Amino acid sequence: MRDNNINFTIIEYLKEPISHNELHNICQILAITPIELVRTNDKYFKTLNVNISSMNSDEILELLVNHPKILERPIIVKNNDAVIGRPPENVEKLF
Repeated sequence: MRDNNINFTIIEYLKEPISHNELHNICQILAITPIELVRTNDKYFKTLNVNISSMNSDEILELLVNHPKILERPIIVKNNDAVIGRPPENVEKLF
């Protein structure tokens, strides 16, 4: 994005946590369920020892609020569109 002179803001979610409502809105914009925002293969996620398949959407969003390290990233939001930036080619869809 920098190479293409696109202005953007980085949200340091580990320093400034994302709220339950913000995560809910991101899911709506991405048209995904909350479980799709969770990095279930992450080592830290595995140490939490949670049965995510038995959790409802609100519980998963709260899990993300309380453990932001397991949040899929980066998430790029532009107006009313968004993508998960992995693979990086996904970002091109917004521009």
